[in-house]
Amino acid sequence: MSERTVPDYLTLNDDYSVTVKLSRPYDENGVKKESITLREPTAREQRQFSPASDKVSPAQLGTLEEKMLASLADGVTPEFLGNLAMRDYGRVQTAFSFFTD
Repeated sequence: MSERTVPDYLTLNDDYSVTVKLSRPYDENGVKKESITLREPTAREQRQFSPASDKVSPAQLGTLEEKMLASLADGVTPEFLGNLAMRDYGRVQTAFSFFTD
């Protein structure tokens, strides 16, 4: 099996967290954010935010994902994540994928 390539906008940290460099700075309550660090979720957290897909709408799944990612991130809200440009939200999703492979 080949090792996964880490995009240049991600840093895999020694404490098993992942730092995402955003494509541009964003304002979070008066604080300029140029990166977001996600810690690895526990199995319980993953289950908490992953209900059966036949019981929730796609919009609700998106909201749950934003809540889960915000709970793992360093000082950002679900609203902040929902307001990221798609490019940067995709970067956060890619960072999360490093916890599941």
